[in-house]
Amino acid sequence: MIPALRTLFGDIPLSSVGGILPHEHITVDLTPIAEGGNRRPPRDLVWDELLAKLRAVRAAGIDTLVECTPPHLGRDVALLRDLGEAADLRILLATGLYRSQWQPDHWRKAAAGEIAAWMEQEVGGGFVEGGAWARAGFIRLAT
Repeated sequence: MIPALRTLFGDIPLSSVGGILPHEHITVDLTPIAEGGNRRPPRDLVWDELLAKLRAVRAAGIDTLVECTPPHLGRDVALLRDLGEAADLRILLATGLYRSQWQPDHWRKAAAGEIAAWMEQEVGGGFVEGGAWARAGFIRLAT
């Protein structure tokens, strides 16, 4: 088996990766859930600026970006997919949970097995978020 990375556009062999940015947040909302967090920026307000920055990254020789924003912190799969495609960047998407202030009540109270099954589904089977189907490329863990 050849080692691979799971991107928003499918699995790629490690040997095909040129330059990589290992810990990025294209968009993130660090407002705690109880204060209205998990907001996604309006696409029309951020598209041009984000695309210009990602194209500059690509022009600098980076072809793969590890997007570390997990669910419940404003992760926007459709936006990430479209930006990656437009900038010709392969993006690895995170699943997992951040600190308790950024978790919905359901996940703070969930059993470990339920959390594990959810993460396994996001990585292995895939999910739909905001109308976009995806599979996460890694599990992000935080205290």
